[in-house]
Amino acid sequence: MNASEIETAFGKTEDSPEVSGLLSRLGVTSRPKLVDGVAEIKFPDLGLRLAFRPETSKSSKLMLSSIIFHSGSEKEYQPFAGSLPRGLTFADGRDAVRRKLGTPTIASTVTGSTIGSAADVDSRSSTRSLTTPLRR
Repeated sequence: MNASEIETAFGKTEDSPEVSGLLSRLGVTSRPKLVDGVAEIKFPDLGLRLAFRPETSKSSKLMLSSIIFHSGSEKEYQPFAGSLPRGLTFADGRDAVRRKLGTPTIASTVTGSTIGSAADVDSRSSTRSLTTPLRR
């Protein structure tokens, strides 16, 4: 599976053809469960993690809000084998990611990582993620 197949579902709701098709191709048969406002589905053998949040603060419909591609530096995950989206590589640093995707819109004070509507680089684990802000 390549990142472009996954990226087409980004920011869409669970009942969209893009998300339901992606989950079907990944073998997911049940709706992800919300825990503390987020529902994660992990695919350690694929080096992939998907996160869903409610579409709005008052909605029960889930939206694919984060796609995390793992480089294999974490014991739990194999490296993502496909091409990363938009010309990204696991060797890219923050500056290269920002040149390719633009400046993120939200900064995380918890991890020291930058979380944005375009991309996040977690320098501690060499993961790459696409994140969309919660719609209010």
